[in-house]
Amino acid sequence: MTSELSQKLYQLCDKDEGRCDAWGKAPRDMSLIADSLGFERVNIRMQNESRSVAGFIKRHFCFVKDYIRAYRKIERNGILLMQHPLYEPLPFRYLILRLLKKKNVKFISQVIDVEKLRDCENTFLKHEFEFMFRYSEVIIVHNKRMLEWFVSKGMSRDRLVDVEIFDNIGNAEIKKPVFEKSITVAGGLKLKKSGYLRFLGGVTDYPVHLYGPVEKDENIMQYFTAAKYHGVFPSDELAEKLLGGFGLVWDGEAAEGGTGSYGEYLKYNDPHKLGLYLSAGIPVIVWKESAAALFVEKYKVGLCIGNLNEIADILNNISEEEWKLYSENALIEGEKIRKGEHFRNALVSALDKLKKQ
Repeated sequence: MTSELSQKLYQLCDKDEGRCDAWGKAPRDMSLIADSLGFERVNIRMQNESRSVAGFIKRHFCFVKDYIRAYRKIERNGILLMQHPLYEPLPFRYLILRLLKKKNVKFISQVIDVEKLRDCENTFLKHEFEFMFRYSEVIIVHNKRMLEWFVSKGMSRDRLVDVEIFDNIGNAEIKKPVFEKSITVAGGLKLKKSGYLRFLGGVTDYPVHLYGPVEKDENIMQYFTAAKYHGVFPSDELAEKLLGGFGLVWDGEAAEGGTGSYGEYLKYNDPHKLGLYLSAGIPVIVWKESAAALFVEKYKVGLCIGNLNEIADILNNISEEEWKLYSENALIEGEKIRKGEHFRNALVSALDKLKKQ
């Protein structure tokens, strides 16, 4: 496919390799997939995350140097892949990107998050979204529901591709998951974002396996009677650490699905943990009105519920045979996720759309 294109392919890469969380994992995986399709990396270095004046100046001086270097490197009529949003305010970045437009460079934007869907009032992030919306020839969104939201905002369908689910690339051999009447929660365990954890322990006496960073002063274990905290693992290694049972994809402040801005966001968002669980062959439990439910129902990789209180009945009544059917489907989809097939297909589709514009 890419060999048919006469334009050179580039991707802007945020060089922040030290992150262990899913926020860093998804962009890294996308960059690896773009590598395989011939996109040349143009690195933008994150020198530090210091909030001091000196740290800010050093960081932004490095950004300016790297964006000038990027402008010089990217050839006329090229194609540039970017990931949105960029959370570091940098007006100079927009100047360089507009200058690239004068070189007839086409933009493909991969949506990582849409803060506009979380009612974010941050002026910079609003501008970031508007810039992507106006200047990108093609935008890759999470799923069909998010695609329809973009259309409702005036975006032509010809400029949109849905990736369906975030990939979770991994080379480690995944052990076949075991049947267990248990729940796994992997990812951020901070109550500010995941207040539902206060209720999860009260809806089931079955084991709950917890993976991810916690706030020391929150003591989330107090809310559980049969939980085990496994700690924090590098995101590239997490899938092989998961054991079995069901992976929970939830967000918000309560046992009821869709509460708060984070819970409501699940109607449009593809949480990275969905691909994480499936890449380990673990079936999932998701909120029935979430965008993830579309994938779960289509490929029969788990169950959809409206309230965490339903988990007790599910675990009480699930048979090993029924769980294995979900797990076998999860293993099939998980293999595609570990190979990066979803983003690869989306990126090829995006390039096809550019050829037709």
